[in-house]
Amino acid sequence: MHTVLFHVLQDQPEPLRHWVDVPTILVELVERALLKDPTRRFQNAEQLRDAVRAVRQVIAEGREDEATLESELGPHAAEETLVEPAEGGRLAAPRGPVESRVMGAVALDASRAPEPERTKRVPATLTGRTSTQVGRRRPARPRWPVYLGAASVPVVLAGLYFLLARPSTTVPTGATSSGAGQQIGALTEALVANQVQLARKKLEDKNYAAAAAQAERALKLDPQSADARQVFEQARGVLKQLDDAAAEAKSALNAGDLDKAAEALWRVLSANPGHSSVEELAGPLDGSFRGRAEEARRLMVEARSGAERAKAGALEAFSLAAGQAKEGEARFAKGAFARAARGFLEARDGFDRARHVAQR
Repeated sequence: MHTVLFHVLQDQPEPLRHWVDVPTILVELVERALLKDPTRRFQNAEQLRDAVRAVRQVIAEGREDEATLESELGPHAAEETLVEPAEGGRLAAPRGPVESRVMGAVALDASRAPEPERTKRVPATLTGRTSTQVGRRRPARPRWPVYLGAASVPVVLAGLYFLLARPSTTVPTGATSSGAGQQIGALTEALVANQVQLARKKLEDKNYAAAAAQAERALKLDPQSADARQVFEQARGVLKQLDDAAAEAKSALNAGDLDKAAEALWRVLSANPGHSSVEELAGPLDGSFRGRAEEARRLMVEARSGAERAKAGALEAFSLAAGQAKEGEARFAKGAFARAARGFLEARDGFDRARHVAQR
């Protein structure tokens, strides 16, 4: 039990550096917030807010590989989150003949006086150095305070987080509420920006339904977000155009106007070759789709060249697109030109996605 308490109160948490998919600057922010030493954590909500904003901007601009808190906040601003122990005793325990630094949860109580030298116990096994007890030995104490201390660690940590989210106790209640509100606003702003960024990536990949859903989630967090509104309306607009073109193709096919039906189907395929109406329409229009299938093949070859220039050949998305291109060629050879066009355009979009991933 003593060993467990020592690790909880003294040891630093396991580093997050092995999370290779997490940006370095975000790892820095999390590790700074979790430091056991209270002098090295974020000292107030304003510092945490500034760091969150810096991380959000780095991710939005795609600079995760080289950005750090120091490079974004500057060396002076980054070091302001670290408070050196004051010489007069602030955040440091009084020193006695046997000098020791107060660490862990008890470091929060700066006014706590050290035990008299005659009653102080010096652990002999936790530091890796041998030592002897000074003065006379106290009577054995009951062990329930140890267990109570272990159970109270989560409460202490929660209280520490609450204190960090507040200004000094000398600030009026109204100012305290304002500071907490600013922190919540900053976190909401960062979350909305992240949702909008994901929605734009889905829109870029022509996954219009997913883009609209992602942007809608951002709007629920912030109904006034112009960026989220723009992505949502653009995605919904494309979805409506697709449904209208599919309905037009079905109507023209039923009326026997194959040219008009083929033109409407081409609009559907160009925007979303995976649309639910394509399977129904492609078969009857195969014979009048050769020229458009050749155009789809040209677009696929162009997209593949772009992906290869971006060094995307080793990505799974590239391999999947290459398989779709082969399927398109097989259908073209059989004279199934509308379905071949669908395969070529699916491959085109797959190569584009691979290129986007390689360039991010």
